[in-house]
Amino acid sequence: FRVAVAHDGESALLLTQAERFDALLTDLMMPGLSGDALALRVRAQHTELPVVLMTAAESPAMEAVVWTAVLRKPFTIPDLIAAVEKALAPS
Repeated sequence: FRVAVAHDGESALLLTQAERFDALLTDLMMPGLSGDALALRVRAQHTELPVVLMTAAESPAMEAVVWTAVLRKPFTIPDLIAAVEKALAPS
């Protein structure tokens, strides 16, 4: 995979506005813009973009967005790869 890294939600949002991505991998809890807010804003522009959530938290936000996949922390690298590959697979 080719990966772009953002250190907070606002930076990730700017990246998605400047470049095309095949999927979004986000944490729920981030500085500034949270993962669910990021996903909602990105999906408003890119309705078909798969969004994979990483989280250790339980939150109502998990129901607010149609996540393509949810990775519960702690997870392994093979778990991460499987979730991203599933998100990218044609439906």
